[in-house]
Amino acid sequence: MSPPARVLAVVSAVLLLLACAPVPPATTGVSAASAYGARFGLKWNAYELPSRFRAAVAGYSGGPSFHDIVWCAVERRPGSRTWSLEDKVVDDILGRGYELLIRVRIGSCWASGRPATDRVRISPSYPPTDLGRYQAFVRELVGRYARRGVHLYAVENEIDAATSWGADPAAYRQVGQAGARAVRQADPKARLVDPGLSSSSYGLAIARRRADAGDTEAALTFYREFYRRRTGRRFPA
Repeated sequence: MSPPARVLAVVSAVLLLLACAPVPPATTGVSAASAYGARFGLKWNAYELPSRFRAAVAGYSGGPSFHDIVWCAVERRPGSRTWSLEDKVVDDILGRGYELLIRVRIGSCWASGRPATDRVRISPSYPPTDLGRYQAFVRELVGRYARRGVHLYAVENEIDAATSWGADPAAYRQVGQAGARAVRQADPKARLVDPGLSSSSYGLAIARRRADAGDTEAALTFYREFYRRRTGRRFPA
C-alpha cells in the first residue's frame, strides 16, 4: 500500500479510536503543548547513552522523552517475561529528570502470529493472536511503571507506516481500544495520547488543506512534489 493510501486508511481508524476515548479533564479545551507544559523534549538511544551526549541530555532535563516497550522483546517465550532491561531504561530516563511517555508496542513474534526476528525491538507490530493475553501484558506493564511515577502512554506508533504497523491500519481500532482499556484499568491516573502519524502523512494533510481552501492547482502541485522529493516517485493524484 502506498504511503498516501495508508494515510487515508489510517485516518478513520485513529478518529474512531479517539471518538471512543474520553479526553482527560485536565486537557479538555487546551492544546497538548499547553497541557504538558510546552517543554522541549529530547529522545536518545536509551539503551546506551554515549558519553559525548550526556551533557546535552542533562541540559534538557525536565522535558519529555519517550521509550518503546515491545511485548515480543519482553516475553520472547510465552509465559516468560524479562523486565530488567526496560527497568534500566525507565529508571535512567526518570533519573535524568524527564517526563516519560511509554509507547506500548506488540512487535513481530508468537504473540502476533508472526515469525520471530532478531531485531525484535524495531520489528513492525501486528494485532495480537489473543486479545486477552495482550491486555494482561499491558496491565502488568502499566502497573509496574505506575509505581515508578509513569502515567503517560501511547498504544503503538505511526500506524500509517508499514515499518511500525504491519497490518491493515483499520485493524488498529480494536487493538488501540483494548490497549487503552487495559492502561486505564491498571492506572486510573494514566493519560493516553494517540499513536501519531509518520512525517510522510504531512504531504497529504497539507495538500488537503489547500484543496479545501479552494486552491486545487496548488494542492496538486504540492502533493506531487512532496512525495517526489521524499520517495523519488510520483503517486497518482
